[in-house]
Amino acid sequence: MSNQLPTLLDLRARPMPASAHSHRSVFKNIFSLVSGRLFVSLSRLLIYLIIIRLTNAEIFGQYVVVMSIIYIGEWLMDFGFTDIAVRNISQDTNTRSRVLHAFSSIKIVQTLVAYCSAVGAIYLLGFTHLLPAIFIGGVALAFFGAAQVYRVNFRLDMTMYKDMISESSGVLISIILTLIFALNGASVMALVACHTASRIIYFLGNLYFGHGAHKFAFSFKDTTNITTLVYHSAPLGIAGIMVACYDSIIPLVLSKMLSMEAVAAYSVAIRLVYPIVLVTQAINNVFYTLLSNSWASDKNRFVATQQNMVEIICVVACGFFCLVYSGSDFIISIFGESMAESAAILRALSWGILARSMTIAMSSPIIICGGQKKTMWLTLIVVVFSTLLVIYMIPRYGIFGAVGSYLFVEIVITTIPVIFVSLYMADYRLQWLPIIKIYASVGIAVALVSLLTTNGTLLSALLSGLIYIALIYLTGAVSKEKIASIISIIRNRSVTATPQPIE
Repeated sequence: MSNQLPTLLDLRARPMPASAHSHRSVFKNIFSLVSGRLFVSLSRLLIYLIIIRLTNAEIFGQYVVVMSIIYIGEWLMDFGFTDIAVRNISQDTNTRSRVLHAFSSIKIVQTLVAYCSAVGAIYLLGFTHLLPAIFIGGVALAFFGAAQVYRVNFRLDMTMYKDMISESSGVLISIILTLIFALNGASVMALVACHTASRIIYFLGNLYFGHGAHKFAFSFKDTTNITTLVYHSAPLGIAGIMVACYDSIIPLVLSKMLSMEAVAAYSVAIRLVYPIVLVTQAINNVFYTLLSNSWASDKNRFVATQQNMVEIICVVACGFFCLVYSGSDFIISIFGESMAESAAILRALSWGILARSMTIAMSSPIIICGGQKKTMWLTLIVVVFSTLLVIYMIPRYGIFGAVGSYLFVEIVITTIPVIFVSLYMADYRLQWLPIIKIYASVGIAVALVSLLTTNGTLLSALLSGLIYIALIYLTGAVSKEKIASIISIIRNRSVTATPQPIE
């Protein structure tokens, strides 16, 4: 095979390998995605650290505002099309070539919409001095969208590690560029340009790894598949945009009602708990294809796979929670004394992110069984309620009003309804005792550490993690038998069809 990057016109689809969904492939993808997402999240946290240490809170706050808008733009570039394309092809592999061609065509329109929306949002918010930064940052959206075409193939072939390697390489380049620019007194525009460079590298990596995986075909003649993708993705996409707006609303409101310093304090704390979200999303993405395959063919296996995924996500999320909550003061101290207020914010937000992990774990069945519209309406309620609550709370209670709003919305308005909707829509039942044991173990671990040691130190974080691990084994929430059961479910999953290559 040539070591040169293939041209866009030379890319072609290959059949899915018969072993694409083997248990080794699944575990390989789980490991690569979890470690990769953790690396990406920690790398972006390092970028935050570099900017805070080498510039000032004002520059950092402006950077957060611009990046918040860009992340909303990236949601616009996804808009649920990736999940729906994977679901549709998994359930009828003969449609692979046609769906991928339709998917590629849609990305052209999405790029224009996302770029114009990002620029318009900055202008309407009154941050006209940040327009040059969003002009540069918006370019990243086009490369992000192009990379997603390959992401669909990687997910179908259970080779998601390729996508992760590409994204990680881009983030690594971004760190180096950010450090160089920050050392030389970079502007917000230069710092945002580092993100654009990372997305270009991401696309080039997927282009290289996806050699032979897909032939780009920009044609709008296949109205059937385009319409199908748009129709089924629209509710999920609208919900995704609202989630992105929900994640960005607090920094934006803080920037308008308080100060850029408040944006910095909140953003550092929320970025520190994001690894929990990214890792659980990575696990969810690996199991999504397996759940889609078993939904129509084997309901019992679907339920068993969902049960195991929820338990895995809970175990991993609670482990991260122990380290973050019990080591909050130590972690925040790395960012300097000016960020000291973020320690209390970090401890509070970690509870909300723990709830978000359960929401992620329970969301896949809703999408797989066609409940995108219910997801859209539920998300709309969450976003509207959250926006009103944040606008009401921040002027009265400052930054902690924002934190309280976040916790209430995550736990009460989001997680609990999603659990009930998932169980009802997909018509399945979970065994809750193992999950309760996991949450009880993490609660006892952080409580004991708070009583026995000075909470917030590196020692307390390590001790909390060790107690948690001991408790989940002692209670039987995790055991050799359960691990063997998970391996068996993955090893014996049913995958029968092989897709046809693109003509």
